[in-house]
Amino acid sequence: MLPPQHFLQFRSFLGTSSGSQSVQFRAIEAASGLREPHFIAALEAHGPVPDQVKKYLDQPTLQDLLLGLIEHEGTSVKQLYVGPGPTTLFFLAEAFLEYEQGFAEWRFKHVQLVERVIGPGTGGTGGTLGARYLAKTVSQRFFPKLWEARGEMFSG
Repeated sequence: MLPPQHFLQFRSFLGTSSGSQSVQFRAIEAASGLREPHFIAALEAHGPVPDQVKKYLDQPTLQDLLLGLIEHEGTSVKQLYVGPGPTTLFFLAEAFLEYEQGFAEWRFKHVQLVERVIGPGTGGTGGTLGARYLAKTVSQRFFPKLWEARGEMFSG
């Protein structure tokens, strides 16, 4: 754990640099499925969208590919969960949800770390709201159709 006083010693050298400017991280988010207007706005806030990120924004998301495979196999997302038993597609869908949950857990831990080091109300180096901005990202979904299917199962 980096003590707050040690981070304070070099934070000013970061200037306006921000993790939100990480091309690799943004490319992973784009490939995974983030396409919401706030995500695009966050990308554009730092200038032109990098080519590495555009590449993934111009391709189908992981969810699109999964839904295409499910359709190709002649079934539906709902059928994966109410069918006679777990199938290979079911396990693939569950693996995607595990991936998404891992991403959300990492985001949550990042929020906790930021709050622990700079406090919950301190702004981020990139001009964001710091931990308050990061907390909003925890609930971002890459596979909303898989989550919706669960809700439909239990809503009656």
